[in-house]
Amino acid sequence: MKKAAESKINEQILSKLPEKIKVDLPDAMIASQIENSLRDFSYNLQSQGMNLESYLKFTNSDMSAFKDQMKPRAIEQLKIDLALEEIFKKENLKVEDKDFDKQYKDLSDMYGMSVDDIKKALPKEQLQSSLETTQAIDFLRL
Repeated sequence: MKKAAESKINEQILSKLPEKIKVDLPDAMIASQIENSLRDFSYNLQSQGMNLESYLKFTNSDMSAFKDQMKPRAIEQLKIDLALEEIFKKENLKVEDKDFDKQYKDLSDMYGMSVDDIKKALPKEQLQSSLETTQAIDFLRL
């Protein structure tokens, strides 16, 4: 229940960020975000036993139209990411070893794996961005 409440608060905070960000995003950056979102969506479909091609047929859509539908959300996500990155830098937030330790422990509990196995599969460098985002969000919640 606590996680759901935190998630809802985070969602409310993040939903307000894009409207406050006035930046022209390069087309290449938007296209890259769309591709990342498309890849994630495709993975989610596959986990449910469906592929993207079948989904497009089922929804009577094509790839171009589907990407066009994804564009507003991609722009919104990029603005959120840029804002959180800037907050992390401007507020001199730091990711410390204890933050990594907590994240590794949480992942270990979630996946039923040892902390050492998680560390092997997910080096610190891969967690850095996620932890920076979390700290920026936590800063906004204060």
